[in-house]
Amino acid sequence: MNGPRPEHWDPNDPFHITGFVSRHRVEKVNIDNGSRVNVIYEHYLSQLPIEWKKYLQSPCKGLLVGFTSHNIWPTGIVRLPFTLVSHDGAKEITRVLDFSVVNYLAEHNILLGRLALFQLRAIPSTIHGVIKFNTSDGSATIIATKPANRFDAQ
Repeated sequence: MNGPRPEHWDPNDPFHITGFVSRHRVEKVNIDNGSRVNVIYEHYLSQLPIEWKKYLQSPCKGLLVGFTSHNIWPTGIVRLPFTLVSHDGAKEITRVLDFSVVNYLAEHNILLGRLALFQLRAIPSTIHGVIKFNTSDGSATIIATKPANRFDAQ
């Protein structure tokens, strides 16, 4: 894979990028291609200037297992538009994604799982610290962000 590689990239760090929910910038989006679900944390969702509670679908279908050291019941599911924007700002892709809303303090604000990566046509490379994705204008790249403080959730 050719292209930019962050100088700071350490594959032991969490794979964080910046994304957009309803056109609002979201830092600390964690890429986890081992996860079956997408997660947005209630403390962060409450900070967004959107009326997310009117989109909340309840009840949840089940527990999130293996998510932390214990099982967690999500508050519900919320369907929101999520956008990836290339590192140069020239290309983007938006898909409406289902997020499990979780009341849990994490080091990231959103977790994107396998299904979101598939829907966004995104391919993460932990070797390179980048994500490639396809748009109608061609392929694009996002560079992983350097973690500032690993347990400083916004």
